[in-house]
Amino acid sequence: VLTRAEEQSQETFNFFKKKEANLISFPALEIVPIDASAKLQTILEEKKIDYLVFQSANAIKYFLQLVKEKNFHIDYENIKVACVGKKTAAVCAENQIKVDLVPEDFSALGLLKLFAIEPLENKVVLLPRSAIGRDEFREGLKRFGATVKTVAVYDILMPAKESVAEEIEKIRTSKIDWYLFTSPSTYQNFLALMEITKPREFFGKSKIAAIGPTTKDAIERTRVRVDVVPKKFAVTHAVASIENYYTSPPQKKLPKSQYQASAQFQPQHPPEKKVIRYVLKKRKPKNEN
Repeated sequence: VLTRAEEQSQETFNFFKKKEANLISFPALEIVPIDASAKLQTILEEKKIDYLVFQSANAIKYFLQLVKEKNFHIDYENIKVACVGKKTAAVCAENQIKVDLVPEDFSALGLLKLFAIEPLENKVVLLPRSAIGRDEFREGLKRFGATVKTVAVYDILMPAKESVAEEIEKIRTSKIDWYLFTSPSTYQNFLALMEITKPREFFGKSKIAAIGPTTKDAIERTRVRVDVVPKKFAVTHAVASIENYYTSPPQKKLPKSQYQASAQFQPQHPPEKKVIRYVLKKRKPKNEN
């Protein structure tokens, strides 16, 4: 089960077809645009943008859609563009936008490490993102001395249950070997749409892949074991990790008792927020305008 729509991951679907695997697409998110034209216009009128940062393909899609609809002018030639990963950078290239910064580690932390060597003092960073975007990345940039202008250009909602009724029935009547979750929201929405009240029992006979440590932590907080997390946080790498699971030597697994309900239970990996703060602790924060 892949918790996103087929049109979002055609490459992934083609890979599974070649492997003769049966794949169920479960679109656990509904993405809708937000009219942020007033806020974006105010930012553009100040004529001071040094960096433009995209953390997802959706951020690019809905940002460019807004720019086109309102006929805004973006001077890409005099702005440094940063993308969280190669897939996001590829979407920029498709839209004739030159990308200057892409981390080897496809994550917010990887991107912050790149910005650590950029002269951000008194620079303005424009950050188009979702309405539920996490604040750690923005706060990290501020610690480097940047002024960060955030613009929510799209929102992430849970789809109506009726829209995934067929997928719900398929999952309930099938033996699922793997679930691949691409964000904490896809996991939480999946639980809600499937009306799962006991996650550990529901996933007990299946294996779980999480696209990154943040998603892994969200899953483990419900006492569900995560079997695979790719080194690079992309769906294609997660799929490759699932395949390697069967060809690589098995890793030592923790006893199930560690995942039992307990007030003392903590995820194996610290939240991303703490990791970023550790890396950036020597930087001084700068107020956001």
